[in-house]
Amino acid sequence: MKTLLIATDFSAAARNATQYGIALAKAFNGRVVLVNAYQQVPVTVTEPLVFVAPDIGALATQKLEGEADFLSSENATPVEILAKEGSNAKAILEAAKEMNADLIVAGMKGSGKSTRRFFGSTVTSLARKTTIPIIVIPENAPYKSPKTIALANDISSQAGTHLLDTLNGLTEKFHSKLYIVRVITKKSDEVVEVLNRPSNLSKMVGKMEPLYEYPLDKNITKALDNFISTHHVDMLVMIPHKESLPERWFLRSNTREMLFKTNIPLLILPEAPHDRRKHRHSVVF
Repeated sequence: MKTLLIATDFSAAARNATQYGIALAKAFNGRVVLVNAYQQVPVTVTEPLVFVAPDIGALATQKLEGEADFLSSENATPVEILAKEGSNAKAILEAAKEMNADLIVAGMKGSGKSTRRFFGSTVTSLARKTTIPIIVIPENAPYKSPKTIALANDISSQAGTHLLDTLNGLTEKFHSKLYIVRVITKKSDEVVEVLNRPSNLSKMVGKMEPLYEYPLDKNITKALDNFISTHHVDMLVMIPHKESLPERWFLRSNTREMLFKTNIPLLILPEAPHDRRKHRHSVVF
């Protein structure tokens, strides 16, 4: 990971995500770009008055400079800044492409269900549209090396072999234990899952040597929560799936539910652009 782009709205949750992203970048000797999305406020003047509209972009840049100065002095890490005009998700994704980012880092507020869901709408929009991996950091999740990672297995046989490249990089850097988790609703399904494991999965995992687990539960979110707790998982990895494949086990909203409920970092891996063009289906998140 050469470049990490960290989205900020200058909240406590964003500050925590930024500190997490900087620590992660340090481990990879990577570049850090801090971005803030802003929108210029339109001004309507109904009388012949002289009115100077505030330059929102300049204000955003000023706040970014202050944040970067604080972070650089605290972490001894250079932080580049970018104020990008546009709606949150659109501006962040454009910035990520401009900076050739390998990973987008975003925070998630944890104070109150309605606040968290409102804040999560930007992250949800990012995950639907991005072709760049995103890691979402809960507000109360401090940085720690991801020694144990769980991948919620929703990989199809058509997925590109580079889908798990970011995950490969993390497990190699931190010598992480990797669990590949597939929730089943009845015990007999485990044999079926083992026999029908996608053939491309072994190529994707490379040298990671994962442990395959099959928790039994009808509630996927609950099963993942329990697995995270009992196996002391430091990072959860999920892949948004395609609407046209109803037989796959995510059942529409599990990635989103985990986004709002998990207390550990959630790495969201989008399918490669060429895979999306090939299938031409919308991604359900």
